[in-house]
Amino acid sequence: MTDQARLDTQWQKLGETCIHSAQFDSHERRPFSQCLPGTRGHLLNTLRTAIRTQTKKIIWLSGESGSGKSAVAHTLAQELHASGALAASFFFSRRHPLRSKSDNFISTIAYQLGLHHRHAKEIITNALADDPFLLRPERSRTEQFTRLVLEPLRALRLIWKDAGKVAVMLFDALDECEPGESNDSLRELVDFFVKALQDEGIANFHVVVTSRPYSHIQDVLARPTLVLPYVMDDFDARDDIELYLETSFNDLRCIPHFSLPKSWPSNAELQLLVDRVSRRFIVASTVIRLLKQKRPSDVRRFLATLLQTQQLTSNIDELYRHVINSSGHSSTGTSLLVCILSLYQPLSVHDLSSLVQYDVRPILDSMAAIVYVPRDGSNEPVTTYHTSLRDFLWDKSRTQALYSSPAAAHCSLTTICLELMDGPLTKDICDFGDASRLHTEIEEFAAKRDEKIYPALAYAARFWLHHLCESPPDRRMQYLLSLFVKEHMLHWIEVASLTGVFGHCIAALFRALSHIK
Repeated sequence: MTDQARLDTQWQKLGETCIHSAQFDSHERRPFSQCLPGTRGHLLNTLRTAIRTQTKKIIWLSGESGSGKSAVAHTLAQELHASGALAASFFFSRRHPLRSKSDNFISTIAYQLGLHHRHAKEIITNALADDPFLLRPERSRTEQFTRLVLEPLRALRLIWKDAGKVAVMLFDALDECEPGESNDSLRELVDFFVKALQDEGIANFHVVVTSRPYSHIQDVLARPTLVLPYVMDDFDARDDIELYLETSFNDLRCIPHFSLPKSWPSNAELQLLVDRVSRRFIVASTVIRLLKQKRPSDVRRFLATLLQTQQLTSNIDELYRHVINSSGHSSTGTSLLVCILSLYQPLSVHDLSSLVQYDVRPILDSMAAIVYVPRDGSNEPVTTYHTSLRDFLWDKSRTQALYSSPAAAHCSLTTICLELMDGPLTKDICDFGDASRLHTEIEEFAAKRDEKIYPALAYAARFWLHHLCESPPDRRMQYLLSLFVKEHMLHWIEVASLTGVFGHCIAALFRALSHIK
């Protein structure tokens, strides 16, 4: 193998460890939450000025759930990317377990640095070639950060300085990094970037972070000389929300079959709604989606009803409860939503239906105001619009009669995965014949594999053990598990190998064995 081929191999290995869906423009993050043109001008200008005039700072934007932090972060990331100033981004999310952990954070940032400039890529690939086991999870994170992030940043010093460039790394929703656990991992990540910012061998750059104003985040970011704090509530959002609602109502009036008059809603109704949503964009956007979901003949009456019921227009919990209860599928719908939130990888409508073994579209369509439902035939994943829905559904005191526990959802998903695998898993599932052949020696390997190991089956094979680790004891699940181990263990290992997740599955198996003990 040539030196270049060896470096290319290491770069590919780095790419395979990344969480590509965490990047600001990842397809998985669609539909993007972003600022409507003309809104958040004061806040965005304040952040732009800080980036332009300050030196080596952690710029921290905090705000309550639904205040629009992620929309601001995405809009800023777009601008920085367009100007070539965005060195890396990571959008944490509790909705997607792979993006709620810090395990692959360093490799993800390193990969983006390599894409940002070829000189950084050269430093990174040489480090991996010199130490092929550097990415192993048991290795020191300090060493990983030094070799894969700090040293490439040092190498970019003169390049950024000569270009007059101030680079930025942007990390959204820091509070969703390993939520509910010790903040040791989060503190470690912050310490790494504090070290980078204080390194005299690195050119001027900034780290922009957003989060809710939780006390453990405040403790981690208690660096007075390095941190520039900004609070969402310090920037009046009333005019922005009014512009958003005006634009959205105009879009509604432009829908031909709605036949809405230009005078609707009245200025008094608009001003009342603006006052009611209490500066929370998530409430305003949910109201608009809810109106779009109504029959044309009901739109005007429904808005009037909303305005008469103050809680529905000021309390996101009441809005969520209304959407679920009025869907006609309150019990099944709640269970499905909790199931979606518990998935380790988002699935399309078709693949989700294949996994749970019933057509989920009618239920999802009835709750389209709070969950993104792609059109028929689309491979886009089903996602919830905002993490506040997860907060609501997983808090029994808020959900009340609608409550469905996360542990029960994981137990259900473990059972679903085991049941799904029971039929298709067989020896030589893809009919490749000679098991001694390399995958590269099999004609149309990927197409033949994907035909037999369809996305729902691939999901079940990869993640059933993860769901098992989060599940309480259950007789049905234990029976299926016993049957699976006796009849399909080798078939499962074959599928894991064919889909390229063998190492991932074996690591999950050891975690599951510890859980069972």
